[in-house]
Amino acid sequence: MNKTLMAILMALSVALWVHADTAYESLTFVTEDGTEISYSVEGLKITFSDNLVQISNATLSDSLALSELSYMCFGSVGQTDITGDVNGDGQVSIADINAIIEMMLNDTDVTIDELERADVSGDGVISIADINAVIDIILAD
Repeated sequence: MNKTLMAILMALSVALWVHADTAYESLTFVTEDGTEISYSVEGLKITFSDNLVQISNATLSDSLALSELSYMCFGSVGQTDITGDVNGDGQVSIADINAIIEMMLNDTDVTIDELERADVSGDGVISIADINAVIDIILAD
């Protein structure tokens, strides 16, 4: 499957996850080199054409090449990330270690957000280093 089609499918999948009862404040695109480009969702309109994603909102209009994008995500109002909170329950505990182990051992579907939370060590790989990082956080409290 070519990269452009994958990017479109990924964008559509993200759009399906968005629920009307959730307040989102931003849409962020991440390029292959890790650059983050964020847009306010106020008046947001996204279209795809000619291998580009075209973004416009209340204040600007922009185009990004699909071939240069890794993924996109929505940011929630008041969203806070707690380092080590892999399972997203708001606390760092043994349950987060178990979540990392589950990701490593089982062939299950994992969201981009879950992968980012699981990479506690920040090395881009889900591994024993992430388990050790969560243990360090728990012991430091």
